[in-house]
Amino acid sequence: MKIAQSLVRVLLPAAIVLLAISLSSCKKSGGKVPRKVTVSELKDIVLSDSNNYRMVYVYDPLCNSCGEQMQQYAANYLKGKNKDVHHYMVSVQPNRWRFHSDTLMMFVLDKDIELFAIADTTAKYTKAEETHVMNIIADLIQDTTVSLHDGTPQSFFLSDNNKLLKATFAIDGERIVMPCEVGDVAECIIRNLDFEKMVEL
Repeated sequence: MKIAQSLVRVLLPAAIVLLAISLSSCKKSGGKVPRKVTVSELKDIVLSDSNNYRMVYVYDPLCNSCGEQMQQYAANYLKGKNKDVHHYMVSVQPNRWRFHSDTLMMFVLDKDIELFAIADTTAKYTKAEETHVMNIIADLIQDTTVSLHDGTPQSFFLSDNNKLLKATFAIDGERIVMPCEVGDVAECIIRNLDFEKMVEL
């Protein structure tokens, strides 16, 4: 009995401190945390939202270029641009999702932004696989006519009939077709873009 009482006296203060830290963190994030999903679950969620224009942004919170690429798009969104587009922010790290930038944190914490984190043990989606991010993108968009690359950030847009917005550009005289990314159309009104045509870069 005395041992139990001693343990309570020792462990209770530590538990209170951990709870306070957890509540503080939750308050800073507005109580919003990503939903952990498999790639298959995320694909079903995104593709079933076919009444809306969608933007899917796959990023690593530790990747500086991810935040840099999103800055202009996020700033325009916070000014009211593309509010009618459904946004899916997808972290490739299941336990990390926050950006250090105030603009980006305001963006991801907006009530209309959906947060997800990939928690998939399938080998091709894990960091052990060199092309794991490219594998995630390939299975989300299901379009074999586009070229893909690995690494983060990556993003793509879908119309309200699941049409992928594509971009084309020249490399060594050859035209390459890829998913149109956030950095390509950061200042555009997404609904005004013609998803039947390719964005020329």
